[in-house]
Amino acid sequence: MDTSSLFDDLTVYSNLSIIRSQVDVSGVAGSVADSRPLQGQSPYVFNAGIRYDNARNQWGVALNVNRVGQRIYIVGNVNEPDLWEQGRTFLDLQITKGFWKGRAQFKLNIQNILAQDQVFYQNNFTARSEAKGMNGFFNTIFIGDKNNAKGFDKDIDQRVWKTNFGRTFSASISFRL
Repeated sequence: MDTSSLFDDLTVYSNLSIIRSQVDVSGVAGSVADSRPLQGQSPYVFNAGIRYDNARNQWGVALNVNRVGQRIYIVGNVNEPDLWEQGRTFLDLQITKGFWKGRAQFKLNIQNILAQDQVFYQNNFTARSEAKGMNGFFNTIFIGDKNNAKGFDKDIDQRVWKTNFGRTFSASISFRL
């Protein structure tokens, strides 16, 4: 078997965005701080995937992962703190198989394989234990805060609600005339 053909059919990709958004709210009545992150903006977004397509055997498999960091969902005020959405990871899989010389194709999709909870919380900015080692290093790079003070801590923060969308399975067959 020629192993180089395996790599000819393989595609690997990824991207990472690190965002440091700041909104100046120093002149806004009722604001708790002088600045805050932009509402809805995650401090980082990561996407990666691997795809295998074999045209000769009409097989394809793709696995994609997407991760977003925590973000402000609803901006608060002096009386009501910001409502945050916890960061989540999504994992999707697609398998394809062609038939009849490429005139028909079967697709199986599984979305949100990890089915992580979507958690909304109000952050209690009390002192947190200092992140050490690699945790502190990655927190500093990806979130801009060594101790991840805005991150969700189930022992300190108030969870307002959570939901789970579960996994989605779909299958389809398409034909070309």
